[in-house]
Amino acid sequence: MSIRNSSQSILWRKPIVEMEEESGQSHLFKSLGLWQLTAIGVGGIIGVGIFTLAGLVANGGADA
Repeated sequence: MSIRNSSQSILWRKPIVEMEEESGQSHLFKSLGLWQLTAIGVGGIIGVGIFTLAGLVANGGADA
């Protein structure tokens, strides 16, 4: 593998085939369960609500 400059190395991704060859496994496993995915979804919804409310208040809306 050749040395890449810094802008290319940030965006570079290793192909899955190479990762499988290095690990010796032929498939990927689940690492997140139902509760973790639910927590990520709820956290995302709450986060969007907070940023939306902050944007409305900064814009003078939402009866600020």
